[in-house]
Amino acid sequence: MSSDNNTDILFSMNVWDSQRNGEIFGERLVDNVMLKIMSEW
Repeated sequence: MSSDNNTDILFSMNVWDSQRNGEIFGERLVDNVMLKIMSEW
């Protein structure tokens, strides 16, 4: 039982980290696209 709980906690932490990294990457990607569009105008 305890091992299952630990696995769930680790999985939750990994998912949270990946979501946080995804948001940071997404924001940078949007910024880069906007800069490229603005520079092309």
